[in-house]
Amino acid sequence: MAAFPAFQELARAAHSAEKLFDTLNREFPPTLEAIRLTGLEITELTDELNSGVKSASQVVQQVDKSLLTTKEQISQVHRSSRGLVAGFKAAWQTWNR
Repeated sequence: MAAFPAFQELARAAHSAEKLFDTLNREFPPTLEAIRLTGLEITELTDELNSGVKSASQVVQQVDKSLLTTKEQISQVHRSSRGLVAGFKAAWQTWNR
């Protein structure tokens, strides 16, 4: 008789534990699935970001090449125009003589 309240308390604790386990059994799998899907989405976003960075890097390289080509062309025009001006000066001096 003296142990009866202790047994009742044990039964209540077991019933509470059973409710907790039922709740965990219902809630835990969907939570794990949501975490898994979030991980997949993060992986996708990371891949897209890496692709974007790679594409931007390629664009920067193309711009650098274009700038170098333009610089070389300007240098050639400058050299050609100096030669052309020198030729006109020589022709003018010769013409005036």
